Amino acid sequence: MGQLRVADEAPQAMDPRAPFGREYLMRLVAGAPRAFWRIDCAVSLAAAERMARLLEITGVRASFFVLTAGEFYNPHAESSLRHVAAIQAAGHRVGLCCDYRGYGGVVAAVERQRGFADFWTTDVVSFHRPPRLVLWRDFPGVDSVYGARWRGRFVSDAGRDWSEAKAMNVRDGAQVCVHAEHWDL
Repeated sequence: MGQLRVADEAPQAMDPRAPFGREYLMRLVAGAPRAFWRIDCAVSLAAAERMARLLEITGVRASFFVLTAGEFYNPHAESSLRHVAAIQAAGHRVGLCCDYRGYGGVVAAVERQRGFADFWTTDVVSFHRPPRLVLWRDFPGVDSVYGARWRGRFVSDAGRDWSEAKAMNVRDGAQVCVHAEHWDL
């Protein structure tokens, strides 16, 4: 647990080798510019926009996956639409992060939730808190980030869980899933 500090106290410089720091992320991206960089926007579109701007500087184009409904942001609010537009303006793709909870089929859920917004620039779909049912399986008409082709080539910071073992799996050809709200950008 981090130390509390007085508001007037200057923040201490972050160790550039520490996970979740700006420099650390830049090194990861520089080491695997041709990885499939996937950013799941689970909590904050503002944080996602900051991540998009950082990735733009590196020249890496990523795919950002947005929920159509959620407890942390309304994707239809004016501020959210501005964040999505800024992500796209930085050269990134925006796709659906489907919140599938097992009601109806996977394909029907994807089609229904895709219809809730019109800012998609990729047909690739992510799943929020993916149930086992979607892991490493293919579904007709759904290009899923959890499709069979990604099995064994996937690394994620889900739950803000990161280690050097995970960092060693960040390479070209792998899928690297990060959540912008986890990173101190």
